[in-house]
Amino acid sequence: MAQFKVQSRMNDPRMLMLSVNSDGTLVNTSGNVVTVTKPDTGQYLISINRSFQQTPFVFGVCRKDGVARRFFSVDMPNVTSKQIPVRTFNLSDVATDAAFDILIIGSDARQSVYNAVAHNIQIAMQRPRMLFFRYDGATNTMAARMNPNEGTITKSGTGVYSLTLRQPFFSLARVVACTNSVTRGVEISASSDSFNNKVIGIETFNMSGGDAADTEVFLVVVGSFSRSNNGRTLQELLCPQPMTFINPFEYDGVGDAMLRGNAYFSASKAVDTYTFTGVRTNKTAVQALSCGDGAVYSACNNRANNSFRVDVESATRVYGASIGMRSGGF
Repeated sequence: MAQFKVQSRMNDPRMLMLSVNSDGTLVNTSGNVVTVTKPDTGQYLISINRSFQQTPFVFGVCRKDGVARRFFSVDMPNVTSKQIPVRTFNLSDVATDAAFDILIIGSDARQSVYNAVAHNIQIAMQRPRMLFFRYDGATNTMAARMNPNEGTITKSGTGVYSLTLRQPFFSLARVVACTNSVTRGVEISASSDSFNNKVIGIETFNMSGGDAADTEVFLVVVGSFSRSNNGRTLQELLCPQPMTFINPFEYDGVGDAMLRGNAYFSASKAVDTYTFTGVRTNKTAVQALSCGDGAVYSACNNRANNSFRVDVESATRVYGASIGMRSGGF
């Protein structure tokens, strides 16, 4: 199958990947991640040795750890100190420890161009690949325009699905996900680094109460097809889908103004809620959000139609991005 380069509207974009256990243990990384510390319950501080010149974007999802549901948020990454603060919560917005997978995308350039030419994303791994999947749990069907030849999704119960990959990622496979409803959440219940296990577990649930619930879910899987991954040489990230983009934006919630990325998103503001809607007809797969001023937000892994929302405690600045295709598919 043909492979196409994944691009971003930033200069010199780079991607990092890692998994963190609920106790703060760094499980695996694509490189450039030095330490993870745990200052308090539900708080994690990721330190990197990559000097991003612009605020990076963080895509993440919680991994299922026990019965209780969790969700994931990111405070404003600190470019100067090279630190990314992550918070995890339960459905009552109470800080709770949780395991999670994240992708970090940043720019090595001092002048990040959000609305001009696209640049190929690079990552420190051999034979890196990105796969998209879109599955509707209510009808038990997978979208034909995603990557149906790369895997199958089966349903074993309400809100419980398994993605079986056609070819295993031999190292550093990471998954981020979102749902197609602002009332549904998603967790990854199993993500394997082994050579033989190709199965990724997915669970969706009601944001109110946490009961299992069917919904449409979007998955992005990134990993290496190489058995020998030294993590030292930068390679361009590839995908079977053409016209795949990372589109970033910056929104000032205090002044209610889209500062960058307005060619791709428009913003609307209500009490304690921001909604970002795609300007173009294509729909995004997953989104990343980082809030400034320590504002806590929820619903960060939810997506409705061509928009997604963020719930904040107070007006704040939001750095966001989406992974999607410029034409067709979504």
